[in-house]
Amino acid sequence: MAVLTTALAWWAASFLAHLALWKARLPRRHTRALLCIFGAGLAAGILTLEAAPALYAVPGIPVPATSAGRLHAVLLFVALTLAYVTTYSAVEVDSPSLVMTKMIADASSAGVSRRELDAALTDEVLVAPRVRDLVRDRLATLEGGRYRATRKGLRVAALFRCYRRVLGLTEPGG
Repeated sequence: MAVLTTALAWWAASFLAHLALWKARLPRRHTRALLCIFGAGLAAGILTLEAAPALYAVPGIPVPATSAGRLHAVLLFVALTLAYVTTYSAVEVDSPSLVMTKMIADASSAGVSRRELDAALTDEVLVAPRVRDLVRDRLATLEGGRYRATRKGLRVAALFRCYRRVLGLTEPGG
């Protein structure tokens, strides 16, 4: 239980810092900012666990007594953080599934026609924001009216290709 409560306390503090910083000023590169915020939260958590364990006693948070327990708290925090960062990137822009689901839910019993879906699911809504994100995150550049992968973009693409091979997914979407 100490591992769970410690990791959740660190994560909750990091999440609150994330919300406060987003209210003050939305960063340009969200993923990098989230990783920095949660990385700082982890560092602060580890430091306070070692230097000021009494901070955990006040709200009644049990802390791991062993090094192995503390390592488990760190690993749980990292897993929660990576899951959150991945989820955040999915909700910061509208996915086709999200747009369709919202439209159908808003239409209620009247339903939505195929024509209405086609009109809402344009490249400007679904593709252009993602292309802008690629350029913003320096995975691609726009030169002479053409998008080109950067070194970083090529590394990310290679990582995804490798991941797909490991999963046995040879066809796109499969």
